[in-house]
Amino acid sequence: MGPPPSAIHGRGRLPRHPCRGAHCAEPPLGRPTGQIKSKIKIKVKVKVKVKVKVKVKVKVKVKVKVKVKRSQPRFTRQLLRGVCL
Repeated sequence: MGPPPSAIHGRGRLPRHPCRGAHCAEPPLGRPTGQIKSKIKIKVKVKVKVKVKVKVKVKVKVKVKVKVKRSQPRFTRQLLRGVCL
């Protein structure tokens, strides 16, 4: 009987169905033969240029003014309070 169609390679191999790959057979109702072959080429070129310039200036001025008032001598404080009378 011979080898099965799946074992034959090349042009001598019969297609699985006449409408699927035979050049002479036209499918009914104008349907496309076999699988639809389409070739789509998409070329995307992306060029991103990022230029970031960060300039940070920080100025910190701290002014601390401390005014210390000398207290009165102990004796004077006591006199004012009435301790040493």
